[in-house]
Amino acid sequence: MQPGLKLSQKVFFLVAVPLTVQLTFVAMLGHLLDQAEKEREREGRARQIIHHVNQIHRIIIGYIAGVAGEGLIGGGSKLEQSYSLRAGFDRELPPLQALLADNPKEFAHLLRLQKKAEASAEKLKQVKRMFKHGGDLALAGELPTMKLILRDLISELEAILSEERLIERTSPKIQATQRQRVRELLLTGVILNIIISIVLVFYFNKSFTNRLAIMMDNSIRLGLGQRLNPPLSGNDELSHLDSRFRDMTGALDAAARKERAVVENAADVIFSLDDSANFTKVSPAALKMWGYDPAFLVGKHCLAIVPKVDAKKTMEALNKVKSDDANNTFESRVVRKHGEIIDIVWSVHWSEPDNLFFCVAHDITERKIAEQVIKEAEARVRQILESLPIGLMMVTLDGKIVLANKTFEEVFGFNLADIEGETIDSILVDNRS
Repeated sequence: MQPGLKLSQKVFFLVAVPLTVQLTFVAMLGHLLDQAEKEREREGRARQIIHHVNQIHRIIIGYIAGVAGEGLIGGGSKLEQSYSLRAGFDRELPPLQALLADNPKEFAHLLRLQKKAEASAEKLKQVKRMFKHGGDLALAGELPTMKLILRDLISELEAILSEERLIERTSPKIQATQRQRVRELLLTGVILNIIISIVLVFYFNKSFTNRLAIMMDNSIRLGLGQRLNPPLSGNDELSHLDSRFRDMTGALDAAARKERAVVENAADVIFSLDDSANFTKVSPAALKMWGYDPAFLVGKHCLAIVPKVDAKKTMEALNKVKSDDANNTFESRVVRKHGEIIDIVWSVHWSEPDNLFFCVAHDITERKIAEQVIKEAEARVRQILESLPIGLMMVTLDGKIVLANKTFEEVFGFNLADIEGETIDSILVDNRS
């Protein structure tokens, strides 16, 4: 089976070969059975011919015996009548002619027999008349003539019988030989079918099953990240499927490389947690941000690097993400390897099919420090404003009050809580009127 054949062509080949062999076997078996049937019919035909020839033989012998009996003992007419030559021939010749119609040689003997019988009948009538007038002496004189007539008729019968007796003798042997050939053909057909089935199964396994097993192994190797088997040869559907599988594998490898490049080069720590919040994978950024080697963190609980005061809040946030089945962000802190505490913001997604938390940790320590500096600066400014001996009020560009110190409240009698957010027009009085 050529590897360049299409899968459909291979299947057709697998069906066509045994079917062709079986049809050939059936045709040969039918031919042998037909020959055996023809031989059986040939034997039956020979038996019928022999039967009718023997009947004619008895008619001739009986007729001559009747003629001779009349000459010897007298009153032989009754014996002659019982063996009427014409009546016997009229009875036996038609079926014999039908049986010998397809055998020109024997049919010619039959025609000669018929003519000789008619001539002999006339001759025997003359002999009968001589018997009546000549008595025993006439009988003795005509016996050689009667013998000659009988011998002449019997020779034609024997010419027909010789071939038919040969058929009758040899036909059983021929039929036995044909039956043996049928048995041998049956045995040969069974053995040949077994051999063909074994050969086709071997080639089918080699061209389809084994190659399919290679593709199944490739799918396992892909999942394990192992190198694939060599490409399948040929130009059939399996080889095309293997080629597409390798293209897909190449695309997956390229995507995986890009993903690894993103993860490995990301400034943020990308990691995953199982449903018990244990680290399963950690990106290399953990070493720079947290001071821990990624391999060290895998298998450990995430709270191992979270301050105890933040532990409860962190687990509650993770459980909320898991129950809501949505992305969520929350802030927490991490204790670096050397004891330094940093602030991070978690971006978390729970994957139900994978039963994993996919997380990104972003360091916001500098932002927190900047926010603290701003708060401290605001506090100092507020303290300065509160300490000024003059009343001070701050408004926005659209005139809304946002700040007033204590001196302002004391001088003008307004409470900041009452006027905050109001426009400055609400506290000013027009004295021009």
